[in-house]
Amino acid sequence: MGDSLSVLWGFSLYLCLCNGVNERTIRDMIRKDKLRTAKQVYDIIGPAQCGKCMSYINKYIDKDKEGLL
Repeated sequence: MGDSLSVLWGFSLYLCLCNGVNERTIRDMIRKDKLRTAKQVYDIIGPAQCGKCMSYINKYIDKDKEGLL
């Protein structure tokens, strides 16, 4: 996903379709609430169902740890 599409095009794509959460919401939660695991994110947005968003959530967590989010 590289750079966030919401930054490039000014809108936010759904990152977790199962729970209906967009990428901007997840990035903001990670940054503001200092979430450090995907489990912490899923505790807020709802359980991981298909798991397709997990790799993106982990990438956002890693970027936040590096101060790049």
